[in-house]
Amino acid sequence: MKFCPECGAKVEGMKFCPECGNKLDAGQPTVTAQENTPVTEETEKTILEFSTFMFGLEDKKKSIGGNIDLSLPQYNYTLTSERLFIVKKGYVAAKKDEIELYKIKDVAVKQGLKDKLIGIGNIEIHSVDESTPLLLLKQIKNPEEIKEAIRLAVKNAKQKMNMRYEQNI
Repeated sequence: MKFCPECGAKVEGMKFCPECGNKLDAGQPTVTAQENTPVTEETEKTILEFSTFMFGLEDKKKSIGGNIDLSLPQYNYTLTSERLFIVKKGYVAAKKDEIELYKIKDVAVKQGLKDKLIGIGNIEIHSVDESTPLLLLKQIKNPEEIKEAIRLAVKNAKQKMNMRYEQNI
């Protein structure tokens, strides 16, 4: 099984990555998974994958003039044991970003009444990193569950690095 060197998506027999759009040419190295590789403590594991909730419009395309397909911009998130990956799929390209879990200092959910009724909300991630002090994950389905998964992953990452985990009250 081959994986994209940029985002880690499965790319067996493809010319372009279906997740990030990275061109995969024959000369470019791809990451190959070993079937019987033992999992160690140092291996980064995927905990959760989620994306922006778009009321059923995810992956829908609108044709303009019959030749140009435009997709709605969508954010896809992957929470691993070490990082939170953010991939924005836009009209033309994808933007990738990530934050190390040990840099997260607080996670909060913001919901209005309408959002609570339909089960979506925004998740605010406060970081100790001065370049990105606040990340906002917009329109997330079941935001309380996602927040708790992120909080637990942060706690485990900090404990693994022998850092103290504190919840500011």
